[in-house]
Amino acid sequence: MPDRFQILSLSGGGVRGLYTARVLEELEHRFDTSVSKHFDIICGTSIGGILALGVAAGLPASFIREKFQENLTSIFPPQPLWRKPKQAISAQYSPEPLKSVLEEIFDDITIGDLKSRVLVPAINYTVGRVRAFKTPHNAMFYQDAQRTLVDVGLATSAAPTYFPLHEIDSSRYVDGGLVANNPVLMGVIEAYRALNVPLENISGLSIGNMGQGLAVNHEKTNNLGYLGWNAGRDIISLAMSAGEKLYYDMARMLLQDRLEIIDSEATKEQADLLTLDNGSLAAAEILLAHASSESGRRVNDASIKSLFTHSAKKVPFVKDQAGDK
Repeated sequence: MPDRFQILSLSGGGVRGLYTARVLEELEHRFDTSVSKHFDIICGTSIGGILALGVAAGLPASFIREKFQENLTSIFPPQPLWRKPKQAISAQYSPEPLKSVLEEIFDDITIGDLKSRVLVPAINYTVGRVRAFKTPHNAMFYQDAQRTLVDVGLATSAAPTYFPLHEIDSSRYVDGGLVANNPVLMGVIEAYRALNVPLENISGLSIGNMGQGLAVNHEKTNNLGYLGWNAGRDIISLAMSAGEKLYYDMARMLLQDRLEIIDSEATKEQADLLTLDNGSLAAAEILLAHASSESGRRVNDASIKSLFTHSAKKVPFVKDQAGDK
């Protein structure tokens, strides 16, 4: 296809991002390449946003996955039952372990240092709007070039009740997964409006992490209160799950058969275990096994192979052409 433009979208999901990271790792191994070389814009939310930043920085997916996996229990330390009520009045986890891991992965790299376009959504709670952090790939997008990947990673993954809000320049940010857990539709609009790419030239790959299709247990009452919603956690999970499916479906309507997805469906027992903050060995094993199995199956599909025949064009960002703005 002439002037083909490819989008990579990575979903949020806390610990479940281990699935996404392993799929990326398997793709890089199978095609002996860096994923960033084949996608013209890389979008990600929450842990997917962190992975998107890492991929755009040219870091091997295996390296990011290993760092994340090694530190699961420090980022999400097991909580004794007597500490569970803490989440009613404050965030359950300190952001410091996650920040330390991000600093180890990214050092002082900024958005402006990246060589691939990125789009990472968060919610600016101070002004009540979705905020997409972007590379300066359009003359309007000059504000984020000096943002560090650590700051952006903390902003997009500040899940309510799990982590505190993250502050950047007096604005307080919340996890983008509440509105765009799969930012693929934002990527399509970005290509079409900001980069003037015709819809018929756009194709893409969405990588999930076993978080879609969350449904109610009919043994529960319809009259759910705060505790019935698992101290608010299930509201967050429902918003992320339903939003992820909605954004994918709408993007697929626009792109028709040019949007692929790699994801796995969890059994009821597995879904109960695969919470956003369960960093246990059992949860990790399930995620890694499903990711290896599904990616191993899909890499032989002609549609996936075709995505890796495309070479993303390396275009200079606005700040490279006109100096820092």
